[in-house]
Amino acid sequence: MIITRVKLENFGLYAGVQEFNFKTTAQRNIILIGGQNGNGKTTLFEAIRFCFYGPAIFHKRLTSKEYEDYLKSKIYYNVKKEVCANNASIEIEFEYVHLGKLQKYCINRSWKLENDQINEVFNVKRDGEQLDEVESDQWQVFISDLIPPGLSELFFFDGEKIQNLANDTPDNIQLSDSFKSLLGIDLIEKLQSDLEIYLLKQLKQSSTKEIRSEMEGLEKKEQEYELKQDYLNQEIAQINTKLDAMNQKMNHQEALLNSEGGSFTQKRNELRNRGDILDREIEYLENEIRKLCEDILPLSFTPKLSLRLKKSIETEDQVRSQIQAGKSIQKGIEKIKRELNKEEAFFEIDNINLKKKLIEKIIRLLENNLASEVKEIKFTHNLAAEEENKILNLIESATNTTPKQLIELTKKYEAAVQERQMVEREIGLAAPNSTIENHLKDITQLNQEIGSNKQKLNDKNEELRLLLIQKEKNARELKKFIEKIETEDSINKRTKLVSKVHNVLKDYYEQVKEKKIHIFCELFIESYEKVARKKNVFSRITLNPETYEVKLYKKGKSYEKEVKKSELSEGEKQIYAITVLWTLTKMSPKQLPFIIDTPLGRLDIPHRENIVLNFFPKVSHQLIILSTDTEIDEKYYKNLKSRINKNYILDYSDGETQIKEGYFWG
Repeated sequence: MIITRVKLENFGLYAGVQEFNFKTTAQRNIILIGGQNGNGKTTLFEAIRFCFYGPAIFHKRLTSKEYEDYLKSKIYYNVKKEVCANNASIEIEFEYVHLGKLQKYCINRSWKLENDQINEVFNVKRDGEQLDEVESDQWQVFISDLIPPGLSELFFFDGEKIQNLANDTPDNIQLSDSFKSLLGIDLIEKLQSDLEIYLLKQLKQSSTKEIRSEMEGLEKKEQEYELKQDYLNQEIAQINTKLDAMNQKMNHQEALLNSEGGSFTQKRNELRNRGDILDREIEYLENEIRKLCEDILPLSFTPKLSLRLKKSIETEDQVRSQIQAGKSIQKGIEKIKRELNKEEAFFEIDNINLKKKLIEKIIRLLENNLASEVKEIKFTHNLAAEEENKILNLIESATNTTPKQLIELTKKYEAAVQERQMVEREIGLAAPNSTIENHLKDITQLNQEIGSNKQKLNDKNEELRLLLIQKEKNARELKKFIEKIETEDSINKRTKLVSKVHNVLKDYYEQVKEKKIHIFCELFIESYEKVARKKNVFSRITLNPETYEVKLYKKGKSYEKEVKKSELSEGEKQIYAITVLWTLTKMSPKQLPFIIDTPLGRLDIPHRENIVLNFFPKVSHQLIILSTDTEIDEKYYKNLKSRINKNYILDYSDGETQIKEGYFWG
């Protein structure tokens, strides 16, 4: 896919009709757009995503009024010139290869304000003709299928926000969705889901009334969990929106305090910085403690039972080894017997009986010894060697390592919480000057409101976590129930065939995912080496196939140590996130343009140079960079000049932005 043209009309700061030509070539794959902060770079970035996906860009379900208010806020309005437009639109043309054929698409999203009401129109054309193969109310679905929204999170990314990929969370939904979409795994999941729906329907029809009733009960629970999950996600999104607004107010008040507060502000900022560090440490420790509790900690609470299980497994393994050894020896004995019979004729007559009796006596002794050695036990577990080792390692960790880790983490957590409370008290005890008391009161009130909303957010996230556990448990019960019914003789041949296909597809899905994860881990290290300042930092990485949690490892002198992403600097987190994107791009069969807003903001000079020289020229067939003069400066501009197809500058004056050709130095 290549974006060839973007046209804005009265959108945000862009007055009237203005247009970008984004055509690129293989040799010149970069479009560079310069502008100071506040000149409309982020507005352009937002316009492109909004044109493609509409309200889906907000990650939460908006009410009709909220959406209308958003559309109204994006219609050009100039206070200085007292100019207010009554309409706005975004139009994007792009080329897309489908089934080997190059097709040109044009999507237009426009809206008009009439009598304080918004009328919105979404239009899609292909090769100059209205798209008529799908109904107009399905055009948005059609575009989202062409370019999945999950991918836009990666290919249209904000340099300041993309490092969310580096969050040390067990469930990184952004990475999970992107990984599946980019590598086509989501298509297998969709097929599995469709087969499950069909299978469930067929099983219901061929089952008894009691079985149908039980299945419907589990399905009803699943629907209830889905609704509750959706509701909780909306509540979490609303709280996050409130927190964003409060943090903006807080930043404003902090700026006023910094300009007027003198030494008080300096001391207070030092305390606040320490508080921020402690907050991150507390969050990290909470996550580590939670992971321990969710993993093998329950085994630590039952050490006697765990040790009995260990002994039972080891006994079974020992007996299995004895049986195997006995079989091998028995084969040897049988072989000796056969050879003895063959060689009888060659023994001397006067000695043959003695020799034969002697050998037979030895054989009987061996057989009796084998019989007494092998214990008569009933195999309870009957595990494969790999499963045995896994369980024994878990028990060893649970009875020895895990309790020690939990104690150590708890002590660190308590110390961090106590220090955080002390820092908060010191902030409150610092004596302000009279000139800043009002600012301090506002900040104190905002702090209380932010603290209250953070607590609400934590409560809702915990509620969601517990709900997801219940939802997963219900899904397992339904799955077991279906597997049980599938074995019944009353099930027809077609249903059994679908069941077999579903099981084969499940195995195929796991194999494909395992292979893709292995490639991802290898390519990540290769890509990281090209953009990072320090070389050979990570010896390897792992990607959890269930949670998509990435773990980083580095080698010490005699050991390998995990590197927590929370321990990385802000710049290192951005390098990590960029490497994830680049790795996924290399693996993906889908070729999409990259649009990067504020690409180098948090990076130091060596990292900037690596990104400019190694990442920008190679990351995509089309790269659109939105930058300030301090990011792509004169030096980096010269480095990129041979790869740049077009330059634009966003010129802001008198309350509006105009698009002009050129850059700060070109």
